[in-house]
Amino acid sequence: MNGRGESGYGSNSGGTGDNDEERRIFRRGLMDESLEEAKEQMLLMMPTALVYASSVLQWLVSFAVLGRLGEKQLAGASLGMTLSNLFGNVVTLGLSSALDIHLTQAHGARQIRSMQAALQRGMMVLTIACGCLSVVLFNGERILLLAKQDPELAQIGGTIMKWTCIAIWPMTMFDIVKRYFQAMSRLRPALVTTLFALVVTMLSNFVLVFVKGYGVNGVGASLFLGNMAMFLTIFAYYCYSEVPDSWWQLSDEAFERWQNFLSLAFPSLVMMFFEWGSFEVGLLIISYLGPETIATQTILMNAAYLLFTIPAGVSTAAVTRVGNHLGAGDGKAAAIASTVCGVLAGLSGIVAAALLTLTRNYWPYIYTNDESLLAAVIEVSPWLAIFELTDNIQTTLGAAVKGTGRPHLGAILTAIGFWVISVPLGSYISITRETVAGIWQGFLYGEIVLISSYIYALYVTDWPLMVEKAQRLVLSDAKSGDPLLKRKNSIPPSPIPETIFV
Repeated sequence: MNGRGESGYGSNSGGTGDNDEERRIFRRGLMDESLEEAKEQMLLMMPTALVYASSVLQWLVSFAVLGRLGEKQLAGASLGMTLSNLFGNVVTLGLSSALDIHLTQAHGARQIRSMQAALQRGMMVLTIACGCLSVVLFNGERILLLAKQDPELAQIGGTIMKWTCIAIWPMTMFDIVKRYFQAMSRLRPALVTTLFALVVTMLSNFVLVFVKGYGVNGVGASLFLGNMAMFLTIFAYYCYSEVPDSWWQLSDEAFERWQNFLSLAFPSLVMMFFEWGSFEVGLLIISYLGPETIATQTILMNAAYLLFTIPAGVSTAAVTRVGNHLGAGDGKAAAIASTVCGVLAGLSGIVAAALLTLTRNYWPYIYTNDESLLAAVIEVSPWLAIFELTDNIQTTLGAAVKGTGRPHLGAILTAIGFWVISVPLGSYISITRETVAGIWQGFLYGEIVLISSYIYALYVTDWPLMVEKAQRLVLSDAKSGDPLLKRKNSIPPSPIPETIFV
């Protein structure tokens, strides 16, 4: 998405426009830059995808265990996890995702103290948010009963939500520290911790559910133990890594500039809530079609979550590289990065769709042996495959827009795509035709609109203006007079070559 706002970008180097040799040199240089950018994004994409896959596998292990406990246990726990996502994870992850903007741009500008102030600020704000959300999650059974759900399903869902209310804080703190390392292209800490947490989750599920016989409570406890393992491990890595030895000194800015964080956090929250929330609401709407429909949609959603490892990797690379380039003052490189990430997203989406289609007769057996459920899942799989292609592109382009520091634009477009188009249309098709496929058809149409909107938004971006805004954001802390932010403003070298600073 080569924006038109940067003078000289997109024209030939001599300015005549008629010299074929100069045009050829320009195109060759642009191609070389694009290939180098693609290489850097792929170096970020692959380990990030593994981190996400490890995190999702913790949930999939729990769902697989619930499936073995019975259809009602799976359906009830699915409702509980749906509300936990809606009133818990979506909120905390949405708020913390605002750190992607500040941290990546601060790293690009080599303002390590600004990064640490943002990290501390995020931890304080999100701790307060977790406390408030825990009150809601603790009353999950009442919420499900008010929504006219089956009492037995509501009781099972409420049990899961009570465990979530104590598991949400460690998961959120892990996510914040992970984003700190991620902005510096340091991906090993998150990868090691999520793999360790996956082992903890698997072992605790085996012991608590199959050995001790604690059932749904055992699954909930396993999720808590996995989240706590993630947080403690990555925080220990943070404390004993090569970050400056003054990390524990609270910056004045961590207390005084909350409005800056919230101005980015609320649009980021809205953006994530509108997207994630649409899936959860879709499940609640079709839940009235019966437990089998809930179980079918749950299996499909879990497959989608696992396949989301690919767009998660590409979108993380997009927001990181675009943010780093803008922080470094290189608008041209940021524009190239936004184009490259879109191409990589399309290619990875094709791979995901093909993989899902070719294995549609096999992967549902991971969750269930029920023949009717298997048939329903296999029938809807082609729509899920097409959705994966569009979701790859939509998620990545949205991350690129967010990396420019415009989460408010992403929030508006996401609201239109998912809540004006996807949810109403998908719900109508599902209810009138009594089929799960309708929800996925609605998502598909909404994402096509979103992709078109993001492409246009990036094409008309004024990149020099984005550079100016990034500089103001990352230097706002340093201008406050906080001595913590004024000394040692250097960043340790990244394990990935920092070509953006050349």
